[in-house]
Amino acid sequence: MKSYTLWLIGLLVSWLSTGHTQIVINEIMYNPPESGADSLEFIELYNAGSDTLSLHQWAFSKGVQFTFPDTAVPPQGYLVVCINTRAFQQVYGTSALEWESGALRNSGEALVLVDAHGQTIDSVYYQPAGNWPALANGQGHSLELCDPTRDNSIPSHWKASQTSTQRQVNGKTVYASPGAQNQVPCADAVVKVMNNYFQPSNIRIKTGWTVEWQNVEGLHNVNGKKSIYPDNPVEFYSGAPQSGNWRFAFRFDTPGIYHYHCDVHRGSGMNGIIEVVNDTPPPILLTEIMYNPPALSDDSLEFIEIYNAGPDSIDMRGLYFSAGITFHFPDTSMPPHAYWVIAKDSIAMHNVFGVEAFQWEDGALSNGGERIELKTALHTVIFSVQYDDEDPWPTQADGEGFALALCDLHADLEAPEAWGINAHNSGVVLSDRTLFTRPGAADTCRTTVDDYPLYRISQLRGVDSVGLPDSIDVRCRVRGVVYGVDLQRGNRIQFTLLDAADRAGIGVFGTQNYGYTVREGDSLEIKGRVSFFNGLTQIFVEGITLLDSMRPLVTPRVVTQLDESTESDLIQLREVQLVDSTEWQGNGRFFVVHVTDGTNQYTVYIDDAVELSRMPPPKGKFHLTGIGGQFDRESPYFDGYQIVPRYAKDIERITRTIPQIKATSTPIIVPNPAFSYLRIDGLTAEDFPLRCEVYNPQGIRIMSLVWKEKRTGQKIPIAHLRDGYYLLHLHTSRGMQYVRGFVKLAD
Repeated sequence: MKSYTLWLIGLLVSWLSTGHTQIVINEIMYNPPESGADSLEFIELYNAGSDTLSLHQWAFSKGVQFTFPDTAVPPQGYLVVCINTRAFQQVYGTSALEWESGALRNSGEALVLVDAHGQTIDSVYYQPAGNWPALANGQGHSLELCDPTRDNSIPSHWKASQTSTQRQVNGKTVYASPGAQNQVPCADAVVKVMNNYFQPSNIRIKTGWTVEWQNVEGLHNVNGKKSIYPDNPVEFYSGAPQSGNWRFAFRFDTPGIYHYHCDVHRGSGMNGIIEVVNDTPPPILLTEIMYNPPALSDDSLEFIEIYNAGPDSIDMRGLYFSAGITFHFPDTSMPPHAYWVIAKDSIAMHNVFGVEAFQWEDGALSNGGERIELKTALHTVIFSVQYDDEDPWPTQADGEGFALALCDLHADLEAPEAWGINAHNSGVVLSDRTLFTRPGAADTCRTTVDDYPLYRISQLRGVDSVGLPDSIDVRCRVRGVVYGVDLQRGNRIQFTLLDAADRAGIGVFGTQNYGYTVREGDSLEIKGRVSFFNGLTQIFVEGITLLDSMRPLVTPRVVTQLDESTESDLIQLREVQLVDSTEWQGNGRFFVVHVTDGTNQYTVYIDDAVELSRMPPPKGKFHLTGIGGQFDRESPYFDGYQIVPRYAKDIERITRTIPQIKATSTPIIVPNPAFSYLRIDGLTAEDFPLRCEVYNPQGIRIMSLVWKEKRTGQKIPIAHLRDGYYLLHLHTSRGMQYVRGFVKLAD
């Protein structure tokens, strides 16, 4: 009986383990290109099975400290855990769970995932060297499993991600695809293993490539042992001959000539050769782009210019453009420091500018911007430039007669600030426009675009119909005064900047502190781009300039409702008290509590950077001052409004009672969202005369009307308003004030 019980337990454990194998570690960002502490590390899990699987009480037993909450992963679904959810959202644009502690070692380590019973589900021992992709070690790329059905303990099954996030950190573009399908191949070259021959039998690859042999038919193996081929730089061996649909992969990191054979059919000529070469990209730069010549319907003067920045001639054989245009260079050499032109119409280039040019085979340069990419014969990228016709790229190149010109031969070609307009007057006039260009020669470049134009904060605070900033990703400079404390306290930075003139504020977040220490009252100029985090509009910092110190702060604005108008403003709630004092943790960590004034309930966020997080809960009634915030995870982003106190003194205990008028009615806006009109329900005749005012999110009043008496069917016309979010202020005859938000939909 005992042996049967043990057998049954073993069978059950085996069945549970088999069911769990559908969860695999699928992507790892262990060394993002950050200075100091990494904030962009993450681990992605993938459900390769056909059933939804609960990860409740699962954990990482090695690598990082994290126990999964009650969450489930659907079939072919993803779940990501990261070191910092705020930074993760900023760069990757999606959500993740935040692990409890620990960090991924840049020197490599084991990641072990276990289920609620402590059984190992999956494990990966990644490393920065050996057969692991070097681009994942601080160069901006994550590690991606080429196929979730492959053994992820084998380094050759991991590749450096090629999916761009369109975000740069320390000058390096971040490549990763958390929460989405990996887009990396498992092998760089494939050899079919057939009866008595390899196909192809001779291949030429570059160092770092992986070759995969795929057995199609027969009994075969792959034998490149040094005992048989002593001149092989490194040996490789698939094992004893096998039949069936087997696969064998090997990554070649050492250049040289490799010989191999099939043990069974060597005498029948089943041999192969692999030539492995270093494919270092030559020093060729893209230096000029004429993508939209003025007033030419056929754009026959489109061209691009390249430059040999090296001291030696370059063998151009096999080089080709893989994006933008189609052109393969012939068997020729490019002299040192030479400028070459590749044009849409070589005859037109000769007739107009007197220069000789190669004529591309197909394609045209998009007037709206596109990528131009040059590769070697073995597909190594030499340069890749995504130009654009909009800011921050020089807009004068879009049909106004100017060519784009590279201003700094040592700059990153991908950076818009490295480009300007060509200032050389060619003497050619088309449609009353002079062409400023110099194809085939050194360029004269000038920058005419302010990459970070100065905006008022109020200009950036508009939101669309779902609550997203209508200025998102706009590069800008803003000025204002610092409010609050640094909520990050370290290499990163987070606070509020408020412009008192417009009474408009905005959140500030940066993955580095730029040498600035947050002090309330400092006057700053912030350079960066408009971003968004869970409903909160903020500036993602790219530079900080201190203008002045000890500036006076605005008087807190007394409010009775938290909404879009209170976001990033200094506000005050009067005569409130805790709804549930047990919500107040006071253990030094961040927490959320709720307060009420007897009519309305408000959410209060206590950050662990604030001294209140270490204090006991306040008793009785108090006035609460803080900065308006928002934390709404789902669209539309019109919920989750909060007040965030800065200091202990922001809780002002009440020593006397201030009489208040109690509301006898609660107004409701219907319909909401609305297309052409609003109706107000819930008011009584005692509330009239009633003054109604409509404000945009910048706090500007755009409509006002007064109803002297209550009548059936009273409506507020809004058909003339643009779609977006607005605030309706109601002032009743009894002295009550109400603020209600509504969404205007596009007709």
